[in-house]
Amino acid sequence: MAQPVPVLLWAWCALTALAGAAQGSFEVSVSPEAAVVEHGGSVWINCSTTCRDPGASGGLETSLTKTDRKSGSSWVAFRLVNIKEWVSSPQCFFNCDGSTTLVTANIFAYRAPERVVLEPLPEMELGQAYNVTCRVLNVAPVTRLTVTLRRGGQTLHTETFQNHTGTGPDDITVITEITPQRSDHGQEITCHAALDLHGSHFENSSSAVELKVYDLPEEPQLRTSLYIEVGTRATARCRVAGVFPVAGEAWFNLSFGGESLNFTVTTSGDTATAQGEVWSPSPGQYQLNCTVSVGPVSRSAGQSVLVYRLPEPVLEVTESRTLVNSSVTVTCRSPEADPPGVLLQLRDAERLLVSSAPAQPLAQLHLTAGEEDNGREFTCEARPDSGIPAVKRTSARLTVLYGPRMDDSGCPREWIWKEGTEQTFSCLAQGNPAPAVVCTKGGVSASIGVQRQVRREDAGTYHCKASNAHGSASRDVTVQVEYLPEEPWLQTSRYIEVGARPLARCGVAGVFPVAGEARFTLSFGGESLNFTVTTLDNTATAQGEVWSPSPGQHQLNCTVTVGPVSRSAGQSVLVYRFPEPVLEVTESRTLVNSSVTVMCRSPEADPPGVLLQLRDAERLLVSSAPAQPLAQLQLTAGEEDNGREFTCEATPVSGIPAVKRTSARLTVLYGPRMDDSGCPREWIWKEETEQTFSCLARGNPAPAVVCTKDGVPVSIGVQRQVRREDAGTYHCKASNAHGSASRDVTVQVEYLNILGLALGLVGALAALTGLGVGGYMYYRSTRIRNYRLRQQQAKQAEQGKPAEQMSLNGATQNTPDLEHSV
Repeated sequence: MAQPVPVLLWAWCALTALAGAAQGSFEVSVSPEAAVVEHGGSVWINCSTTCRDPGASGGLETSLTKTDRKSGSSWVAFRLVNIKEWVSSPQCFFNCDGSTTLVTANIFAYRAPERVVLEPLPEMELGQAYNVTCRVLNVAPVTRLTVTLRRGGQTLHTETFQNHTGTGPDDITVITEITPQRSDHGQEITCHAALDLHGSHFENSSSAVELKVYDLPEEPQLRTSLYIEVGTRATARCRVAGVFPVAGEAWFNLSFGGESLNFTVTTSGDTATAQGEVWSPSPGQYQLNCTVSVGPVSRSAGQSVLVYRLPEPVLEVTESRTLVNSSVTVTCRSPEADPPGVLLQLRDAERLLVSSAPAQPLAQLHLTAGEEDNGREFTCEARPDSGIPAVKRTSARLTVLYGPRMDDSGCPREWIWKEGTEQTFSCLAQGNPAPAVVCTKGGVSASIGVQRQVRREDAGTYHCKASNAHGSASRDVTVQVEYLPEEPWLQTSRYIEVGARPLARCGVAGVFPVAGEARFTLSFGGESLNFTVTTLDNTATAQGEVWSPSPGQHQLNCTVTVGPVSRSAGQSVLVYRFPEPVLEVTESRTLVNSSVTVMCRSPEADPPGVLLQLRDAERLLVSSAPAQPLAQLQLTAGEEDNGREFTCEATPVSGIPAVKRTSARLTVLYGPRMDDSGCPREWIWKEETEQTFSCLARGNPAPAVVCTKDGVPVSIGVQRQVRREDAGTYHCKASNAHGSASRDVTVQVEYLNILGLALGLVGALAALTGLGVGGYMYYRSTRIRNYRLRQQQAKQAEQGKPAEQMSLNGATQNTPDLEHSV
């Protein structure tokens, strides 16, 4: 190792520095100025200067070991090795022109944290304080050390050591306190050591330690009986709620009388329950204890249990089988119990008979046996008088022997039966042993206890006798048989539609003694009906309404009762649902020649199955196929279909006599049509007669018809007196929204020739021959006029012109192209 710098060197450097200052200053620098070196390591220190003197020389003064040297123009470098001084300050110097300049470097030796140890953590109880200890071993320099304790990603504690004394390595201990919460369970605690040395950073961390947090916020609940009989096993349960972290980590210790019990543990949510059986072969006071542990947390509960002995009581009857009127003693006693002291009570089925006196385990009853005591059951009941809620019972039955007794409860003196019903002749007698009973009618034995159909000849008096080993008894029994001469009749419809309310009648004739005493019960589908009753002579009739809101087979029942006599009648009624059929026309208002579909269908019926038929006013058009509730017709609408009515007719296939119909009318729109039926082509009128000019056209909607003569409108459908000028050709035109049509109508007016008539009269005055000549002239002139008119019309026809366009005077009118001439 190098020796310290001599004092003479300092003095020499000072003198040369002063001289150099006189000659000119220069600078010396060192790199690195502050070096961080691992303890025992090495570092290069470079000294450089700004001196321009080629003869300048430099060096490094240090107590550390130098091994290598390098130099160059204005610099020199030294390698320092095996650095074990924790802090050292080597000095660089240069001599320049007789002057010396110094600069100091700092070297820090360090030792990175050799090991970071986090001491193990115990299992923690929620809310309790615990220390977390971290140890950082063999680290230097401690003043540059930072220790951080973290919980997961959260910093719990950070500690630095700026005030630490000493430069060498040391072991550092950091302690912080933690109070765990439920959210800390499962979190990891880690310790981190960081050494920060002038830009160099060294870290080391401990292994993670998991936090385990436990909690039992509630005391255990212990449940078992406070009293247990010797030899019996009672269930004991120990339950604790709020177990954290999970109920399955709860550990139980269940003991009874100092002995551990076998038990099973079940969990639900945060609740754990231990269940076992407690028992003891000997009486006494025992302690039941339960301890529950989870991690370091324990809770305990205890309960005192009394184990007792209560023997069965003893019941003694002097003569359990005795004759009537004999003396009987019944004794109730108890063997010794633990704890001692037993209350005894002697009871029968009805009441308490006698109790034992205090400190006297005996209860006794004396009685004279009567018939009513036969089968009487006595019970000896024992209870501890210490307050233990226990009871023991022993029972015995007394048998009393006596002769037969007959009364109305077992053998009524009178029976009233209805003819045709099933009845049982019964006659029983009391006695012990049970008496044998024999009944006869007219010396003939009658069956007892056997059901039979009642006949009129069953009426009469029966002599009955009961016997056993202790005597006999007898009684006469009278049987009356009542009857109705006729069965009731029931009248209603066999088929009823849902919602309909038809009448139902139930009547009966031959009611005796009077019809007003007849009582009716009328029901439908199990529900009673409201009804009224009328009577006439010996006949009674009930009448009400039947209905049901749902389809199905229902039973209508009627029962008529007079005194003890009843008659019934029933009838099955089918309540059905039969909806209106649906009739659909794709276009109920359509143009002529359009395609139209008429569809007949039925909603679902109950019972299912509907036959559909599609008709018009004249015939059946189409029927539905089996199991297909649809009938359909397709047609092309013609003028003749306008106003045609279609009917959809539905009939149940089940045979129910019902039919439903729905109708719809088809409207066909078309342009005007004119023909001789509405607008004749020719009218022949006589002058001065009353006539009506008529011209009608077919079409939908109804066309408007306008007629003109020589361009002048003519009244249509108005009666008027015919004049000669009415003769001629009329042009008539019919129009609606779908087109138009036209037609020419010719009117001829016939009248008398006044000139010919006058000549005829003159000739008549002259001679009969003159009259003949005048008549011939009139006839000839009329024929000539008609001939000319027909000639003109024939000529027009040969030229291809419609006859309707020609009038009597030869005038014509042109018809537009869109019109239709008829």
